[in-house]
Amino acid sequence: MKEEPLFLTLYDAGTMDYQGPFQWGPGIRDLYIIHYVVSGCGYFECAGKTFYLAAGQSFLIIPGVLIRYYPDREDPWKYIWVNFSGTEARQLMENCSLSEKNPIAEQTSDRLEQLFQQTVCQFGTSTAAELCRSSGNLRLLLSWYLETYPAVESSRQDNFIRLLEFIENNLQQPELNINLLAARFHLNRVSIYRWFKRELGTGPNQYILELRLQKARGLLAREDLSVKSIAFSSGFSDPLYFSRVFRQHTGVSPTEYRSMLRRKNQS
Repeated sequence: MKEEPLFLTLYDAGTMDYQGPFQWGPGIRDLYIIHYVVSGCGYFECAGKTFYLAAGQSFLIIPGVLIRYYPDREDPWKYIWVNFSGTEARQLMENCSLSEKNPIAEQTSDRLEQLFQQTVCQFGTSTAAELCRSSGNLRLLLSWYLETYPAVESSRQDNFIRLLEFIENNLQQPELNINLLAARFHLNRVSIYRWFKRELGTGPNQYILELRLQKARGLLAREDLSVKSIAFSSGFSDPLYFSRVFRQHTGVSPTEYRSMLRRKNQS
């Protein structure tokens, strides 16, 4: 059995314009496939249900799930499809509300068809730049589904994880606090505070301070860095304030803490 790739991988993309009663299935597919109906109508059978689709709608095929799909006899559909796989693909689709029991995306915007067309047009080209654009278009396409049809619980948890990642990657910014988080993620301060209290048992500003002090303790093991440099590297714009806060939380000054580390390493 072929090993699943780690990253999101586009395997196939194209268009289909039926001129007869062709159907696929019943059967299972090995990869994720999304079909977007450009015109006409058709049927998709999945999880014991039959779904009727018209232009502007799309449906998700999940690997290993028994499905069948076919065009309407009176008004056969034309559709675009993308075929993709990878561990990352599975993780992304788990954050989307489309599922085996709920595989249909309703019509929303012409922008979706544009994303499909861009992905299809650049698939199968030979240059590295065009293949890169095709892969990028697939990510844009899937981001549309994740944004328009988010899995509520997964989306909430993912947003909180993004908050934590943003904090960890921006500790050096002295202005990093709950106000900056609210502006950056378009949330109100009360919601962010309640979020942190519920998930971590502490407020965001206290969480940021604890991470800064943790980073500072690690940097104090480096003899080539001055206390002033460590203060700035940990997000404290005032070295004196840094020393005062450090003593309040550890019982010793940064210099004394460094001496303790030195003696420990020498013993």
